[in-house]
Amino acid sequence: MGDVLKRIIPDSDKRAEIERETKLALLEHADSIEKVRGEIILAEASSGNWLTSSWRPLRMLIVIAISCQLFSIPYNSNRLSRDYE
Repeated sequence: MGDVLKRIIPDSDKRAEIERETKLALLEHADSIEKVRGEIILAEASSGNWLTSSWRPLRMLIVIAISCQLFSIPYNSNRLSRDYE
């Protein structure tokens, strides 16, 4: 963002002020997005439907199970190289 502001605003003091205000506005916006995300997760967790309230933990269990399965399979490089010869 600094290069764009350098081309548009030649005054370094004014450019620094605008850049600071822009970064502050972006941080405030990011904070509000995180707050809304937290509210969504809280609403899902307190839902009466079992699938709505437990889909995130179920997804993590599935990811962990798949990861454990993939990393528990022994890697045999000799066998793989013979298949391609």
